[in-house]
Amino acid sequence: MKSADRIEGLRRARLKDRLKLCTVPERTIFVRMYGPQEATNDDFMLNIEQIAKHNMNEVVDKMPLDRLDWALKQVARTLEGRDE
Repeated sequence: MKSADRIEGLRRARLKDRLKLCTVPERTIFVRMYGPQEATNDDFMLNIEQIAKHNMNEVVDKMPLDRLDWALKQVARTLEGRDE
């Protein structure tokens, strides 16, 4: 495995771990931003039951690499914001 692939895998694993700490509403926002197209379509409103069906690991695994850093930063800020 290449070093770049290993680093990408570690970053995805970190994002998955941090998402486990998020609330359902926070994960709902995450899925709307980074999930499958039907989850981000303006005409499609997801409810909590539908969000629960989305596998967060799958969303992270399918996320384009160019969005990974931003997603990590957003989730970190969300978790840090709770402490304030």
